Amino acid sequence: MASIVLAAHDEAAVIGPTLDALRADAGDTAEIIVVANGCTDDTADVARRHGATVVEVPEAGKAAALNAGDAVATSFPRLYLDADIAVPPGTVQALVDALASGALAAVPARRLVLDGRPTLVRAYHLIQARLPVFRDGLFGRGLIALSEEGRSRFDTFPLMVADDLFLDSLFAPHERVLVAAVEVPVETPRSTGALLRRLVRVRRGNAAMRAAAASGLVGGQVRPAARWSWLTDVVRAEPRLAPAGLAYAGLSLAAAVGARRGSRGDLHWGRDASTRGGAEVRPGRLRVGLMGVQCDSANLGLAALAYGAVALADAAAPGETDITLFSDNSDAALARMAADLGLAAERLTAVPFRRKQPAAWLRTLREMRRCSMIWDFTGGDSFSDLYGTRRIARKLLDKELALRSGTPLVLAPQTYGPFRHRATLPWVRHVLQGAALVVTRDELSRDFLAQVTPRDVVVATDVAMALPWDARPDADTLPDASPRRVGDASPGARRPRIGLNVSGLLWNGGYTGRNQFGLVADYRAYCRGLVEALLADGAQVHLVSHVLSRGDADDEDDVAAARALLADLQLGPGIDPAPEPGEGPSRCVLAPAFASPVEAKSYIATLDAFVGSRMHATIAAFSSGVPCVPVAYSRKFAGLFGSLGYPVLVDLTRLDTGPAVTETLAYLHRLPELTAQVRAGAREATERLGAFTDAVASLSRR
Repeated sequence: MASIVLAAHDEAAVIGPTLDALRADAGDTAEIIVVANGCTDDTADVARRHGATVVEVPEAGKAAALNAGDAVATSFPRLYLDADIAVPPGTVQALVDALASGALAAVPARRLVLDGRPTLVRAYHLIQARLPVFRDGLFGRGLIALSEEGRSRFDTFPLMVADDLFLDSLFAPHERVLVAAVEVPVETPRSTGALLRRLVRVRRGNAAMRAAAASGLVGGQVRPAARWSWLTDVVRAEPRLAPAGLAYAGLSLAAAVGARRGSRGDLHWGRDASTRGGAEVRPGRLRVGLMGVQCDSANLGLAALAYGAVALADAAAPGETDITLFSDNSDAALARMAADLGLAAERLTAVPFRRKQPAAWLRTLREMRRCSMIWDFTGGDSFSDLYGTRRIARKLLDKELALRSGTPLVLAPQTYGPFRHRATLPWVRHVLQGAALVVTRDELSRDFLAQVTPRDVVVATDVAMALPWDARPDADTLPDASPRRVGDASPGARRPRIGLNVSGLLWNGGYTGRNQFGLVADYRAYCRGLVEALLADGAQVHLVSHVLSRGDADDEDDVAAARALLADLQLGPGIDPAPEPGEGPSRCVLAPAFASPVEAKSYIATLDAFVGSRMHATIAAFSSGVPCVPVAYSRKFAGLFGSLGYPVLVDLTRLDTGPAVTETLAYLHRLPELTAQVRAGAREATERLGAFTDAVASLSRR
């Protein structure tokens, strides 16, 4: 069908996804040739693993690499592709069809990727995209297709940098075609410095090519430089672009000065490392940074997010992804997470995020620049001023640092809003527009974002759904494994085990201690009334804590709240560290303090039903197939579970204490129905996690 030549210099981190997309588009009949030139990484090995024919040359140089690829290519048309270009479906066939119609050269339309770029970078490309030479030229697209006749116009590529300018010089306007039906994403530099270095390199290469053409060393009519086109063709037609035009002119002038300071004889093939993530990672590997999660946390929900995110990052490229957590995590906690997830410990690192230490900010920024991308979860539900304006300001400042790093920022599945104070919204909008990808975990957040920004949003679900757990292999064979229903006093079957998460945050009235979340129900009275009713119905109640006290979370400590509840009920703790399917030593069991979210989920998975106010405790139940009753204090519960087709909810901001207890019991009396809904919802959650990983994979191929 066609021969496709890729010149690749130290492209191990990106060439795998490029080749996968190319093979999926071009089919098995296309000849794909990768010329690994002067590589110090394992570009060649990665290319071979992805099915390409590999040619290795010792010296780095794009033109020589293209010539080496041409020497072994056997088919026409001939396509020349940059190693970091993700080819959209239908691209290769569309270019081949265009050449079959008589054109000698064909190129796709381009889409400049500007998400998360600094203002000066966006301004420069706003002008550049409107220049006639940029619209019409064959260069700057990362992909050019030539027919056999077109390829016969020259013998070999001249050993110079500006190969695409050389090809542009060979064909008259009527001999070339722009295939507008296909559009390739072209990465722009992620920092102003990277843009300036690229401009200097391009100016030197173009000047050398024009000098060679003028002296007859190369054929073709090389386009002359149009220094004032930004003003005469763009700003004069659209005066509103004058500020961007000044930025364009200033950067162009700086590049011209830089180009004159260097020698054309020193020209070598350069590439913009910022568009490869700027990552100084192990060769051939991706590096994903995680923000807003912490595996070494008293809040097991935050740890569950970390575990789920790490599991999904590994699944995206099994064994080939290194992961950095931008939070305080001990080596022991990282090692435990690696062991729980079956990963090599050296793949996980942590960079403490200490806002009060300027040196730590610089280190964090440096480490962010080494990442291929950054996934930011904001704790799952803290992209809101619900927990206070100071907290959201700190979170936004963290995101601002990530944007300034130039590494693509992925706002990962989380709840967005509500915002009670509109003064924060401009900063929120700025972060949303700067992110490379925005993902929500529910439709309510999507609808909120539609009011804040026009950008596209991916709807997924909470990544803690991917948290593994240790299933009890003997659970179905133990005596009396099937419980009787809640409220059923029939003899013979064991008592149902009902888990209850008592939230220390709600027990203490929120962070303010003054009913911060506006509950209509009295939370303490609700917990007391529910336990009393469950015991009267013949259930065994397990008090499951999901936020533990380590000296830094006393106001949120679920264990202290559970003990206070037991004291109010005048019940002993009845600690049962390994509950069996019998009544146990007590009908009100205080679950042990879990060392990890996997331990907590494994315990919850042994229960017959679960009631909780901690979002990730209910997610642990839901994703392990246990019917759960979320007890809500914000819209995040309705958003997440409603989006999965699971409308079960007790809203304490709407119901008074008595009705809330009654509604909870009504759900627990319908466990078989809830079980079926949970299983269907868990399948939907798996599909939605796939939407997130697909979106991230697409981003990594840009």
